[in-house]
Formats: sequence, C-alpha cells, structure tokens
Amino acid sequence: MYKFIFFLGLSSMLWSCKDSVREEYLTAIATMEQELDSMLLIAEANRIDTLPKLIDHIKNRTLEVSKYYVPDTIDLEIAKMMNLYRDVRKAMSSNSGNLAKVKNSIPEVKQKLADLRYDIENGLGDREKYSEFVNFERSKVNQIKEILNYYLDVKQEFTDVFRETDPQVQSFIRELKNE
Repeated sequence: MYKFIFFLGLSSMLWSCKDSVREEYLTAIATMEQELDSMLLIAEANRIDTLPKLIDHIKNRTLEVSKYYVPDTIDLEIAKMMNLYRDVRKAMSSNSGNLAKVKNSIPEVKQKLADLRYDIENGLGDREKYSEFVNFERSKVNQIKEILNYYLDVKQEFTDVFRETDPQVQSFIRELKNE
C-alpha cells in the first residue's frame, strides 16, 4: 500500500513538473508571437511607399548634373556630394530587400509557432525535443529582429543623407542651368 501511495505521489510530482515545463514553452511561444506581431507593425509603419519615386528622382537629378556639368576637372566637393547622393539610391534599393525578407518571414515563423504550440498543448511529436524546437524558433525570431533593425538603421541613415544632399543637388542643378 505504501509503495502505491509513494508511486502515486512521485508520478504526480513528475506530472506537475512536466506541466510547468509545458507552460514555460507555451509562454515562450506566446512571447515570440507577440514579438512577431510587433515587428510586423513596425515593418509596415516604416516601409517607403514612395521608394520607386525616390529612386527615379535621384536618377533624374544625377542625369541632369552629368548633362550640365562637364568640367575639365571635377571639383572634389561636388564629387563627394554626388557620390553620397548615388549611395542613397543604391542603399535604399538594396535595403528594400531586407524589408521584404522581414515581411515574408514573419507569417512563416508564426505558422511554425502555431504548429509547435498545438503539438505542445496536445502532447504530440517528440516531447524530448520541445526545448530544441522552441530554441530553434527563438533563433528565427531573433534573425528577423536583426534584419528589421538593420533595415531601420540603414533607412534612417540614408534618409538623413538624402535630406541633406537633395537640396544641395537641386541648388547645384539650378546654378548649372543658369550658367
């Protein structure tokens, strides 16, 4: 009789430990889902709807400068300004791919998290690997976060450069046309 009670007590302790671990996994999944939702909102709020127009604007201004500015030697300050201006176009074009990666990855990872949550809630699959699966999904969420942060940093940096150089380029073009 004592063995039965001991066995019953031991199994209920083990079961409650498994329940607490299961709850930890489910909490981690819920946290990751919230992070992904937040990242998607940030990505949507920081996309550049006018990116094609911005790129065309820079291309057109660059062509105007090369059309009107044909000196024997190039002024170093003008060269720096135009290189910065071109860098904005290149950086913004390539950086838009990072935003696309973020926006495409989030639904995929959310689906994997939903599948993992279902498996954990219902005790399906290899229970010994739940921790590994949760950590794998955590690494994917962190990768998305890194890409989004990189996108935001580059966007901010080159938006600032554009705001600084565009008026200078516009002014330079006006000067060239008036000569």
